[in-house]
Amino acid sequence: DEVLDIGTASPGAHEELTGEASLLAALNAGRTGRMRDIVETIQAEQDEIIRAELPGVMVVQGGPGTGKTAVALHRAAYLLYTHRRELSSRGVLLVGPNATFLRYISQVLPTLAETGVLLRTQGDLFPGVSAQRVEPAETAALKGRAVLAEVLARAVRDRQWVPDEPLEIEVEREALSLDPETVRTARDRVRRVDRPHNLARALFDTEIVHALADQVAERIGADPLGGDNLLDEADRAEIRRELREEPEIRAA
Repeated sequence: DEVLDIGTASPGAHEELTGEASLLAALNAGRTGRMRDIVETIQAEQDEIIRAELPGVMVVQGGPGTGKTAVALHRAAYLLYTHRRELSSRGVLLVGPNATFLRYISQVLPTLAETGVLLRTQGDLFPGVSAQRVEPAETAALKGRAVLAEVLARAVRDRQWVPDEPLEIEVEREALSLDPETVRTARDRVRRVDRPHNLARALFDTEIVHALADQVAERIGADPLGGDNLLDEADRAEIRRELREEPEIRAA
């Protein structure tokens, strides 16, 4: 498996090959021009990464020159070939640190017979926004540190604020009220689910809609004789459905 191009093998060389011979030779060679023929450097460990299952997150770590980029590109080509039907409608996004890096590898995937890959830098990921500002080296270094993830997490958490005063929402000429305690209870309940902010937003919205629906149900379902509420669960579910569609509720 080590000699992938028999034309480059010298007589008797096969007997002298060891487990990582071609990889070590590639690492010891000087880097010139475009990326060398990366097929020659694929080893058993790298092949295991390349052929891993599609679902999930895979993190590959290694020092400079250890073949991380080669493995990533081969994995993209492998997934595009093996899961062609599934990925043809979803695509593959390859994110590089800068435009120079992307230009450097842009010719590699076509040589692997795959072109359905979108190449982008981090600054190109958000549609309609072009990140062109050059930051000081100190700032760029700080943003590359793991501690920044904690800073961003705190910033997101700070935006999950609770109003100091009740929030009045008018729906079809009826005033509904969201008091701070209701909002705080909904927020704390959703936080315990431990989902990312954007995914948790839908859960928070559901909690708020339930609270507002209870207000509506208490008004329109109250028994004039003082008995139990006249609305059943199906009625309350319909109220929640209607509230979700109200522009005033969505805006709040």
